[in-house]
Amino acid sequence: MPLLSHADLTAQSPLGGTEASRSLARMKDTGRAPMPPSGVPPASEVTAFEAWVNAGTPMGTCTPNPDGGTLMPTCTSTRTWPETSRYQGSGEMNPGLACRACHVGQNFNGQNPLGRSKPERDYWFAGTAYPSLNERDFCNGGVPAGVTVEIYDRMGMLRATMAVRTNSGNFFDSTIRTMPTWLPYTVKVKRGGVVVSEMRTPQMSGDCNTCHTVFGEQGAPGRVTY
Repeated sequence: MPLLSHADLTAQSPLGGTEASRSLARMKDTGRAPMPPSGVPPASEVTAFEAWVNAGTPMGTCTPNPDGGTLMPTCTSTRTWPETSRYQGSGEMNPGLACRACHVGQNFNGQNPLGRSKPERDYWFAGTAYPSLNERDFCNGGVPAGVTVEIYDRMGMLRATMAVRTNSGNFFDSTIRTMPTWLPYTVKVKRGGVVVSEMRTPQMSGDCNTCHTVFGEQGAPGRVTY
């Protein structure tokens, strides 16, 4: 069952109670593999979730920017790609920047003012995954092991699976270099084989970071998240 929205969590479980109450029971079940699968969650998080379930799972009134001010970019990992080596040839380089645009010499959003290019790395699908939507350019993603990005064609067939690098958060498929004939595509981001985010709107461009910028462009909410 999906657990991505308030409606998902308040739906009735076939096992009794709501999916939220079943989730709480699963988190507290010490006799089985831990949930979330990344490990035992901090006691403070379980307590907060339990209080919400016991309160009747109210909708709440939170907003992403409650003070009405300007959204501020973050860097959850507190680590960035080094200033002095941004243009070195590495799969970890320039997290958050428009990979394909840079590799073909384009200056997307002022990211490549010198017009440097790496045509040998002109991969059709490339981007960066982050833990939250508004991560800064050059911030390393700090991704846990086992996160993948899956590309599906217009018929729903899996066409590419990209491992997300645990340091930078970068991902790319070096085998697809020209526009595929099976576009448009959709995407699933998985962690340990479980879908954690999904892009269901069909897309034609594989340069993910041209839409998934710090604050999002062309309808994207921000970064690709895991």
